[in-house]
Amino acid sequence: MNLIQLARRQLPVFWCILLMSGCATYHPVNVDQSRLSPERQQQVVDQVKAAMKKGDISGLSLALVDKGGLIWSGNFGFADKAKQQTPNANTLYRIGSITKLFTATAIAQLHERGLLDLHDPVSKHLPELKVAACFGGPDITIAQLLSHQSGLPHSYEPNFWSGDDWRGVAADLSCDMVPYKPGLIVSY
Repeated sequence: MNLIQLARRQLPVFWCILLMSGCATYHPVNVDQSRLSPERQQQVVDQVKAAMKKGDISGLSLALVDKGGLIWSGNFGFADKAKQQTPNANTLYRIGSITKLFTATAIAQLHERGLLDLHDPVSKHLPELKVAACFGGPDITIAQLLSHQSGLPHSYEPNFWSGDDWRGVAADLSCDMVPYKPGLIVSY
């Protein structure tokens, strides 16, 4: 299965769960909107509560979405357990690796529209990327970035990715930070 087929299978995103780690708490439940029957809502709530208990999750927000938009959304547990503060539509979550799904989907959509090719060198779209051809071979491609075969390591130094201004990251990379030739290994 190629990237485009995978992206199509993932769309529409039906379950989008943003989790906070911590100790399990199951109430209160706040349901914001619904196009689900009361019975189906209860099934969803019961499944979420069971997952929270099993995963020792203190709070989460869940949205069910289809091509017509929001079907249902709910907030569970606590955004701040110590303050007994429940999550709401304005609660900010650290979403970590789920951003890869959003990025891959956006890139697949650009590819489908003919705005980029997955085999384009990344430097064609991001000229600041100085590590494009560190090994004297072909540049890192978009497909290699999406499949974790770019040669770039997971991290460079503590707090490298944690700054508020991410725009300078590509320019700050150097060839001494690239341990592998693009396409050589998969490194997540």
